[in-house]
Amino acid sequence: MLRALERAGEQSASAGGPPGEGPALQQTFTETELEFLPLLVMHARQGFYADPIYGGNRDRAGWQVIGFPGPSSLMEVFTGRFSALPWFAEGEADKYREANGDV
Repeated sequence: MLRALERAGEQSASAGGPPGEGPALQQTFTETELEFLPLLVMHARQGFYADPIYGGNRDRAGWQVIGFPGPSSLMEVFTGRFSALPWFAEGEADKYREANGDV
């Protein structure tokens, strides 16, 4: 259904529709490569594990599920008192330290 709406938008624009009217659904290149359900799942995961300051992960629920404590405040992040390096995937922390001068 979404693809049909997009095709209809493309046809109306190419058939002399109102200027500036393009496809009904504007998507990035990556999103066009994914079908709807995998895309929905990806966005749900991003919201579930995102930093709560961005509006997702209410009450740090996603972090609690995986045991990630997260910073108690933005001040901890800005002053450098909090580091997520212990939570990086195995070997990734070493790559980060190497690239950033043993932060």
